[in-house]
Amino acid sequence: MNIKKNTNYFTTEDCNLVATLIIDELQKSNPNVLAQIYVTWVGKFFIINGTTDSINTFDISEVVNNYFETALDDFHPVNIIDLISYGEGYQKTEPYNTFKKDSFHYSTSDSPLSLDFWFYKDKPYTSDEFYGLSLKSGKSIELLSAKIAHHILSANYANDVKVFVNDDQTIHVSSKSWMVKEDFALNVVDACFGGRIEEELKNMDLINFNFRKLIREEGGYPWMVRDHMKDFTMI
Repeated sequence: MNIKKNTNYFTTEDCNLVATLIIDELQKSNPNVLAQIYVTWVGKFFIINGTTDSINTFDISEVVNNYFETALDDFHPVNIIDLISYGEGYQKTEPYNTFKKDSFHYSTSDSPLSLDFWFYKDKPYTSDEFYGLSLKSGKSIELLSAKIAHHILSANYANDVKVFVNDDQTIHVSSKSWMVKEDFALNVVDACFGGRIEEELKNMDLINFNFRKLIREEGGYPWMVRDHMKDFTMI
């Protein structure tokens, strides 16, 4: 996000930031809240869609405008239309998360920040699904999957990998490019992570991670910590 904007021209990155602000606010009152929201900038205002099981509404406009007023050099308050369905739940279901070397971590490098804001000022932008997820709606498991994948790829077990963590704490891993015996790789993953899902999530402490750091690509992500590499490299 360019903090020297003279007018309110926002892009996908800004929508991701707004989504993060809203999710953070929902999780303040309930860390286990279920939520999936989408933020769209339509040239004049933000539209917020989605669902949450929370019934605690708050002034989204105040939260967002207060943030941008502090972050931007020249900011004009924006209107926000809140279309979130409160009192409903959302639980993300996805069979596998797929990761590849050098591209499996989350990045906003594809955000259209290099485009001419004047030419595209009326183009609508929508937040990415990931940023509008609460931790309990799939984000925490997705990031744990990323941590497991990071170990596998860093140990050169494979060039690509699919990871799925079940509610019963079993971990399913597959790859089309194993460079070690598959059984060996699966045994190491199970020894390091199997039956320890809650412990791993606790150690990652995602509830206290500022996802705005991810949007700004500042590094230091909990899911990039390779604290089991000693076991992965003992061949």
